[in-house]
Amino acid sequence: MAICNGCSLDFHDLSNETCYKCKELYGKSETEKVSIRKKGQCLCCSVVYGELQTALCYSTHICSSLEANADSIPKQIFELEGANDQILNFQTSDLTTQPWETAHGFKKTASDHRLGLPRVQNSSLKKTPSGTAAAAALTKKAAPGIAKGATLLQEMQDAREQGKKVKFTVLLCKLTPKKGGVLAMVPIPTVRPVERIHEEMPIYDALNHIALRVQEYHASEFSTAAKIRRQMITFYASESATKYANIPDDTLSSGTVSDFLAYFRSNGHISQAQYTSKQLELKLVVNEADLYPASNSDFAMPSVGMSSSKSRSSSRASARVSASSTPTSKSRAVRTSAWPRTLSFSRPCPMVEYKFKRYTVTETAEGVIIQSPAVNAPLEALLVAADWMEGASMANAGDTFHKTGFLGSGTSKNTIYARVGKEEYALGQAQDATLDHHSHLQMLRGELTNLHNGAMILRDFRELAEECDVNLPPLRFNVDGAILGALEPFEGGSNNDVLPLTHFLATRLLPCGIVDTPIQKFTGNADCGAGPTDHLTAAIHAFSHYVPIFTDNELVLCDLQGIFDRKNVMTLIDPQSHSSQRDATDRPFWDNGPQGIKTFLSHHLKVCHENDICNRLDLCEMQMEHTNGVIHPRSPANSPERPKKKAKPHRAGTSDFLFTVEAFLSLDDITRFS
Repeated sequence: MAICNGCSLDFHDLSNETCYKCKELYGKSETEKVSIRKKGQCLCCSVVYGELQTALCYSTHICSSLEANADSIPKQIFELEGANDQILNFQTSDLTTQPWETAHGFKKTASDHRLGLPRVQNSSLKKTPSGTAAAAALTKKAAPGIAKGATLLQEMQDAREQGKKVKFTVLLCKLTPKKGGVLAMVPIPTVRPVERIHEEMPIYDALNHIALRVQEYHASEFSTAAKIRRQMITFYASESATKYANIPDDTLSSGTVSDFLAYFRSNGHISQAQYTSKQLELKLVVNEADLYPASNSDFAMPSVGMSSSKSRSSSRASARVSASSTPTSKSRAVRTSAWPRTLSFSRPCPMVEYKFKRYTVTETAEGVIIQSPAVNAPLEALLVAADWMEGASMANAGDTFHKTGFLGSGTSKNTIYARVGKEEYALGQAQDATLDHHSHLQMLRGELTNLHNGAMILRDFRELAEECDVNLPPLRFNVDGAILGALEPFEGGSNNDVLPLTHFLATRLLPCGIVDTPIQKFTGNADCGAGPTDHLTAAIHAFSHYVPIFTDNELVLCDLQGIFDRKNVMTLIDPQSHSSQRDATDRPFWDNGPQGIKTFLSHHLKVCHENDICNRLDLCEMQMEHTNGVIHPRSPANSPERPKKKAKPHRAGTSDFLFTVEAFLSLDDITRFS
């Protein structure tokens, strides 16, 4: 490589200190200079062509200065923008033995020699061989040191792809408690994978791949340890052995690997040289208690009265570490771009298109209203994974099915990968394909209603907790964007076998890959289960206790289960319920009516005293006063100096009955439901 002393550009084969274009510019008027600067220039030998549109001269040939050493083209040439494509495309070009100027429509002029156009008699700039001869040179066996059997073309293709990959050097660390309650970040040196990942891959998928590799490395070294899940990990940018910085959740979940690399550079986590060579280092930090739960016998629920409800889930690594490490915290301006990004989907499986109409859902003071689609409702496109049945068979056989469109199944429903527009969905239909239309629609409507009711009551529950200075972990219901839809028949009058039933319920797709935390179940249908042993379970049990209080014992949400979303928020899915509806024919199959409410609450009250959140909110003593359709909470937890809780519309009835849970359960009959 040589640098031109005029324009300071690097040229691989510069014959002297000044490139041909700078020589041509010497002594010219400003008008002539503008014309010359517009001409193309070979980035290897620096010759100037009026019509050149490629990186190297000779258009579809490689530069003549590289011809003599076609078997060992320098690596730097592949780094020139556009050179890779030009060299690789050459071997497929339909060239003749004509001179290159005639073959490609160039007309030689008297000024060509003056502009640096190579002449045949110049021994240092030979005329290019025919396309056949050059193609043979590219496909013959490569020089020693290249993989056995590889060709030069294969080597070029590999080099081309390597140039588009980012090198991740990863170190797994564990947070170990030390004296004084400080957590020390201790590296696990045997878990240090190095991964090269394409720059166009979505960063969320790339980090999932890295987490999977870390999981495999760790399992091979520590076979008795728990599996490392994506949601257990806190990601740090590693600038040195003792200097690192926490990476924001948004950066971990959106954008591409290339965007991630740019973030590292803009925040000073890597040098310009590392950015140019596409190298970065990551620390993946996991709590030791999560890795080795058996050694953590002295479980203590975290305090629930110290911080706001917006704190990170306790399952993630704490940022409080010993002074031996120095986390860096840099405040940088965040810039946004309207440049469109390439869509990337988590399941690249074959898809079948349906048309559907969606039901409308309205939240009113009287409750959730779901209306059937109007006759003139717009048709929308739904893409459904065509191979989900194959995936279900693989899952039943115990094989890995995560590359198919099958997401999983519960007691009554199959969940299938689907897309609506740019969004990914988990689509649910009953397992029993012979289920009658009314029962199937009733089941799906009931589940969607439970999602909406759960989201409304959770907002009220969180407000109550904030008023009482009780910390709740991040928690939500997967209701935003949920779709209850009716499929339109295919042309010919019948539906495809991919979806056997007419109706479906689709909710936004949550992380469900091999490395993601599987579905966690917090309550059953008939009871809450054992007393909570962690803060998240305690919060969900307390919420289950609050639901019948808020609804005047007209509703209990049960079978609460969920998955962590991309921002590590526990997201509850597929809730069931027991209601005050006495007529079983008007209830979904899971709803056991008033007796179901009574059974569920009776079980929870046996372990309620073990739940610190229930105790701090005084849920066992809480009373709700219903006056003219408005709920007024009256709880000892609300001390006089705190502002009164905001009045809420009574969404499930207008009774003036003043009650406690104990009073309700002490009734020998269910007369209040009649």
